[in-house]
Order: sequence, then structure tokens, then C-alpha cells
Amino acid sequence: MCLHGRVAIVTGGARGIGRAIADTLARHGATVAICSRSRLQVESAAQEMVAADLSVAAYVTDVADAVEAQALVDRTVRDLGPPNILVNNAGVQGPIGPTESLDVGAWVDAVRVNLVGT
Repeated sequence: MCLHGRVAIVTGGARGIGRAIADTLARHGATVAICSRSRLQVESAAQEMVAADLSVAAYVTDVADAVEAQALVDRTVRDLGPPNILVNNAGVQGPIGPTESLDVGAWVDAVRVNLVGT
């Protein structure tokens, strides 16, 4: 698979499955924009990818926020070019347990990230 000249955005690309996807795309020649809500995680992932000679840009983004999601696309276009590949990977587990004991705010956050963010 040759992805030279392609630009990819991988949401939730700083760790786990998203990071593995970002690494794979970059190893096949794509320039990859990764994002995370965590500055520390996304910058650390980008540093590791750059050290492996992979082409990456890192952005702090909450994909559940429409303004931030649009800014991610705008910055990617400005810095890397128009994206050809989009991996909507960002997600959170959310609260687990009996409904009456769940934190409503945590439940709403999970829905915002997992449903609205995509």
C-alpha cells in the first residue's frame, strides 16, 4: 500500500488503536494529523513518531466541540494539505454501573465524544 502524497486525520490518534492506525498510515507514506484532548499525550505521540522518521502533526482537539473539530480540519489543510483519509477513532468508555449511581455529566460527555464527535 502506497500512501505517499496522502494526508490523513486520525482523531484519538495519540494512543491505543488510533495511535496504531496513525503509525501504520505514516509508515505507508501518508502525512498524518493526530489529535487528542490531552496536550501531553498528543505531543508525546508526535515526538515518538517524528523520532521514527514518520510525518505527523499534532493538534489538541475536543472532537465533541464543533468549533474545535472544524479548526482541526482547517489547521490540517493549512499545515499539511487537504485530507484524503479520515479516521474517526476518538472515543471514551463512559460510566459503567447501575443507572441510578452514574454521574450524569460523565454520561453526557461520553455521548458527546462518541456520538457527536464522530
